[in-house]
Parts: sequence; C-alpha cells; structure tokens
Amino acid sequence: MKKRLFPFLTLLVVLTVLISACSQKLEYTNVIPRDANVVMTIRMKSLAEKAGFNDETNETARQKLKDMLKSGLSASGFQQIEKIVEEPEKAGIDVNVPIYLFSSPALPYIALVSKVSNKNDLQTLLETLEKEKLCSPIEKADNYEYTEIGKQALLAFNSSALLCVAYNNISQSENIKQAIVPLFKQDVKNSICSTPIFEKLQKSKGDISLFFSSTSIPETYRKLTGSVLPRSNSQNDLSILSNLSFENGKIRMECEYLTQNAETQKAIEKYSNAMRPINNTFLAYFPQSTLVVFSMGINGEKLYDALQGNEEFQSLFSNPQSSNIKNIFNALQGDLTIGLTGISPYGSPEFLAYANIKNKSAIEQLYERKSELGLNAGEDIIKLGNDEYAFKSPEINFFFGFRNDALYITNNKQLYQTNKMEAPSALNTEYAPEIKGKRAVLIINMESVLNIPFVKVMVAYGGPEYTAYHSLANKIAYIKTSIDSQNIEMTLQLKNKDINALKQIVDFIKEFAGI
Repeated sequence: MKKRLFPFLTLLVVLTVLISACSQKLEYTNVIPRDANVVMTIRMKSLAEKAGFNDETNETARQKLKDMLKSGLSASGFQQIEKIVEEPEKAGIDVNVPIYLFSSPALPYIALVSKVSNKNDLQTLLETLEKEKLCSPIEKADNYEYTEIGKQALLAFNSSALLCVAYNNISQSENIKQAIVPLFKQDVKNSICSTPIFEKLQKSKGDISLFFSSTSIPETYRKLTGSVLPRSNSQNDLSILSNLSFENGKIRMECEYLTQNAETQKAIEKYSNAMRPINNTFLAYFPQSTLVVFSMGINGEKLYDALQGNEEFQSLFSNPQSSNIKNIFNALQGDLTIGLTGISPYGSPEFLAYANIKNKSAIEQLYERKSELGLNAGEDIIKLGNDEYAFKSPEINFFFGFRNDALYITNNKQLYQTNKMEAPSALNTEYAPEIKGKRAVLIINMESVLNIPFVKVMVAYGGPEYTAYHSLANKIAYIKTSIDSQNIEMTLQLKNKDINALKQIVDFIKEFAGI
C-alpha cells in the first residue's frame, strides 16, 4: 500500500509545484507602473468583430493588403508575414486580450503593452523583420530582450509582455532602456494592477477605455478645471474615466469624474445640485433647423452659491454689480435653452434663448439700475415697450425681455417680432426626447450645419478632400453631449441605425480608398 501511495504523493507534489509556478507567472499588465497618469485599454477582438474584418466581404481587402506587403518584402519574408495576416496569433501576441497604452512620470513617452502568448513565435517574427532590414538585431538587456524599429521605437519583451515605446530622437533610446528595466521587474503590488482604477478599467464594457488624471493635462488646459472647481485642489485631485463604444448606428462615450479629495467632491456635488431635470419647456419656440441647441435645468440660487468659490466668476463682477447679478441668478428656476438658429448673410451667428424665471422684477431692475452695470462707451440698455428691452453696443445688439412667462434674449429681429411657436419646431426632432430628463444637453444638428450656405460653397469649390469630408459628415444625424450628476455622455448618432458604426466607418474608408 505504501509503495503504491509514494509515487502518487510524489506526482501530486510535482503537480502542485508546477501549478504554483504557473500561477506566479507575471501578468503582462504588471509592466504598467502604479503611478501611470494615462492608461488606455483597447479591446482589439471586439473592434475587429464590429468592424467586420472577419466578414467574407473583406476578403478582397485582405488580398490587397497581401499584395502591398508582397511588393516590399522578400519571398521568404512575405511567406512569414502572410501566415500572420491569415492567423494573427502566429505573431506570438494574444489578440484575445486587451492591449494598453500608458504614460507615467517615470516614462513620459507613450508606451504600448500587449500580452505575449508565444515568445518563440514573436522572436521568429522579429528575426524576419530584421532580415527585411525593418528592425535591428534582437539584443538582451537586464531582464528583457529588445529591438529597435526604424530608430523611432523600442520594442522590448519577455515571456509575458511586449512593450513598445515610441520616441522622437534616437538620443532618447538609452534613457528609455534604463527607464523600462524596473517595469519588467514589477510585481502586482508595484503595478497599476493593485489600484482601484485598474479594477474599473477591467470591468468597463467599452471597446476603448481611457483613464487620465489632471496631472497629465497640459497646464493651459488644466486651468479650465479651475473655472468650475476650487482653485486650491482642482488641478491635482480630479481624474476622468471614459468608455468609448461602437454600437449599431451610434458611437457613444461615457465619462465619469473621479476624486479622492473631499473638498473637490463637495464642489462637484454643489454644481450637480444646482442642476435639475430638463422639461423641454421651450423647444417649441426654436426652429427644427436650429444648428446647435443647449438646454439645462437650473436652480439659480444654488448655482450662484456654487460659483461663489470660483475666482474667475468673482473677478467678472465688481461689488456694485453683484446684487444685480445675484437677483438674476436667483430668479432662474427651471429650463434654460439657448439655440444657434442660423448664420446671417453677413456671416454672424443668430441666437435665441429662453429661461424660466420666478418673476420679471429682475429684468426690470436690470434696466432701472443700468448705471451700476459699468457699461462701456457706446453701450446702452433701451426700453422698447412693456417688458421689452434692447442692448446696444458697437459690437453686438440684441433684444431681451419677459414673454411667455419667461426671459428671452435674441439678436434675430424676425424671431423677436414674430414671437410665436415654430412649426415644425425643435420639439419635433429625433433628439428632443433625449433632452428631456437630463440635467444639461448640447446638440449639434449636422443636417442643418451642412445646409449652411458657406459650407455648401466650401464643398462645391474645395475639391475631392472637402467632398469626402462632406460625404462622411452627411452620415451623421446629430452629435449629443449630456451631463447628469458626475457623468458626461457623448453620442455621435448616425442616420443608418441598423449597422454598427465602426463597420460603417470602415466601409466608408474602403470605398474612399477604392479597396
């Protein structure tokens, strides 16, 4: 009995050791540092399926790709590459798992990470590329092997990860080689894999997911966050996680604000509480052909309170003006809708705005106390009639007042004089139901934009390039950006709702390129 048991136990121990060794194999994502400030996840398998690359209709495109490769490679090199075109896994890269792009303070260059499924296949591919003089011979470093491609990128790999780092100057190559040494030595604890943000990236359902912190944004653009958040913390404590998805008839991106700072979170919540669901109260006053529509539900008192912590807002108004501005904000309760209704024959934009207000006294006080507004030379507010006013200046003139139980503003004299609901109106559009219930929405009506006379002239005389741009834009019905609490959603709605948006784009490119 003991003689029969001993070999079994020995085999069990060996298997346990082997399993443990496999479980301890480094994940390819371990090379992404914990402090990475930009990380993008690209799900190539999903993108390939949605683009229709495996469809029989793309056989011609694949054959043309082979022909292009054949003209630039030797016979043996082409045979090797042809196998990879037919079976991508022969490249030694796992195409079924996501690839990642990242940058970090230690490695500020854009780096790409993919999973090595078969190191021998990868080496065979690189050796083929070396023979074709497309990359340098493979060399060994501290804990990885590498080759350089065209003195523009370093390709480093071990048995689990392939890391590609692009650079602009050959002198940067040595710095990169040193910077990536610790990356290939990282375990889970020192990599991004141990962070909450990576868990969110893995759970996200988009075809492409992107995380970036405010520290990765250039200073010029980073200052824009200070226009809505407290200056003390807005530049360093805010991150954004976004997901891009290609769906039937649309491209959708969802963005979420992330912060660990209590003060920043409080400021975001203040702005969120200052917004309320949109009721589509005023869309009927806007033409169906309106180029751009912005609508939001607003609680003026809460919005004014939220803006008190903002330096830019405070600097715009002197003390004598503050009471007038506060009265106007406090009067705003309900929908605020602004529309770019057209372009005048002189090329200037024409707009119309409506807003729910609690009473008209704020408008009356604005006129009565205009001397306190600090108007410049040539500027004036004129009373035209009962609840009707005009602002005059050398640069811009517009009408405003109280009608339909709301504040209105427009620089279009016809819209001011007619004062009636439009037929058909923006309320009859396809996008109108998508506005109602949101907190803030921006719509760009592409059909109306393409009908602007100036755009038509550009297409008519711009040549093939402008014709191609017009053909692509003509496939878009509208572009929508909506805000709800801490989330932003952007949608590019195509006219064809039955076919995946990515496939429509690929088919357009194939048609344009004659493939």
